[in-house]
Amino acid sequence: MYMFRNMSQLVLLTTVTMAMMLGCGVPVTQQHMEQGNRYLEQGLWGNATAEYTEAIQLDPCLTLAYVNRALAYTHMGKYETAIADCTKAIELDPDLAIAYSNRGGAKWGKGAYDDAIVDCTKAIELDVMLTSAYIHRGMSYWVKWEYDKAAADFSSAIDIDPCDAQLYYNRGYCYSKVDKVDDAISDFEQCIAISDNPGLIYSAEIMLQRLK
Repeated sequence: MYMFRNMSQLVLLTTVTMAMMLGCGVPVTQQHMEQGNRYLEQGLWGNATAEYTEAIQLDPCLTLAYVNRALAYTHMGKYETAIADCTKAIELDPDLAIAYSNRGGAKWGKGAYDDAIVDCTKAIELDVMLTSAYIHRGMSYWVKWEYDKAAADFSSAIDIDPCDAQLYYNRGYCYSKVDKVDDAISDFEQCIAISDNPGLIYSAEIMLQRLK
């Protein structure tokens, strides 16, 4: 399983988005946000949190700074800190779907799977096109061995992002656990066809060997 495939799962703020969120331009704040986003793309989690912290000090009501910092903290394994950041973002904007999704991801990381499902369900209610919420909820169902529900969530994520090879692997694995062998084989074959990750391709090939 995985938590985040790439930066499409993040809230990466451009200057235009920042202006929309803030209602006016705050150049220094934007610079910290954009640098934090670049560090996230590079996997430099500590550097990213530092930049988002600077942005928050300049604008304590900047919800997406908390959301993105939480994502970096989650990658660092600092789940409680990540949860606190998402909770703060939700206090500032109760309708911010990505805050619930990222908090669900952090709760998944700490093993609070039922709580993660609750948060992700709320995120989906707010934004039915939020891929990360389906992924986090699907992974939570997966760990709970609720494979049909997990497969359904991965299917929803695939509908939104049909080019994510990992999602086909995840769904294929779940199908294999509920005796949907033909569907599982199809997913593993699709995973291999579109993936550029040698490790993922190898895992899918192993699964195919077991199923055929």
